[in-house]
Amino acid sequence: MKTLNNRQVLEEVFNLLMQQMEPWKAAHFWAMGQFGDGDYLQQKYEHPDPETFDELVQDILKHQSHP
Repeated sequence: MKTLNNRQVLEEVFNLLMQQMEPWKAAHFWAMGQFGDGDYLQQKYEHPDPETFDELVQDILKHQSHP
């Protein structure tokens, strides 16, 4: 069995949250837990977002208009 460090576990959990929850809910959870640490830009470029900014905005607007 492979042992994961805390960062790897958090990364897996947040990937699952983003797949299963509305983006604003996952962001809200992330802010409540104060999980952020490390170098954001380094992490961003290691794991680029699959969506563009415009796609993300459209997704958020879609969820806001359909409760």
